[in-house]
Amino acid sequence: MLISKQARDTFHLNNSFFKDAPRMAIPDLPTTHRLVNHLKITHLSAGNVHASNLINEVFRFIIVQYLKTKKPDAPENLFLWLEQNLGKKNVDDSLTLFAREFPPISIYSGETSVSDFIRGTSEGIPHRQLLLEEMLILWLTTVNPAQKEIKKSLFDDTPLIEGSAYLKMVVRELQNI
Repeated sequence: MLISKQARDTFHLNNSFFKDAPRMAIPDLPTTHRLVNHLKITHLSAGNVHASNLINEVFRFIIVQYLKTKKPDAPENLFLWLEQNLGKKNVDDSLTLFAREFPPISIYSGETSVSDFIRGTSEGIPHRQLLLEEMLILWLTTVNPAQKEIKKSLFDDTPLIEGSAYLKMVVRELQNI
């Protein structure tokens, strides 16, 4: 599940609640219970948070499988289109802001810088592509009315909307997929 840096800082969430895997990192239900108990937010239940995470992972699985089987060149073509139409700086700035607002463990813990992370790969997949996929998953999560209460506490995307080309990138990604 994507949890913002702001929520991690506000609720003092340590890395034991997170997995730094680029794919299918589903926390088990006991970890979700521990997370919700730690948050002490009355309107959040472990079941709702766990369901939200499972929905995110289903989105992630569908995107990955679709790209592997139907459009393996889509990410490369998408980045070309985004850079040509939004400008490379806007794309890079949006990815950078996303990585700062929703950092993987390696960035959050200071093991790697945002710029080094963005230039890297995991399992042969460029982190730029993974960040773009995560942007799409975040957007799909935030527009889901069932996520409204969780969004306020754990993954508000307002800083991305106000400070980057996030929405333009996500809309184009949906059109491309």
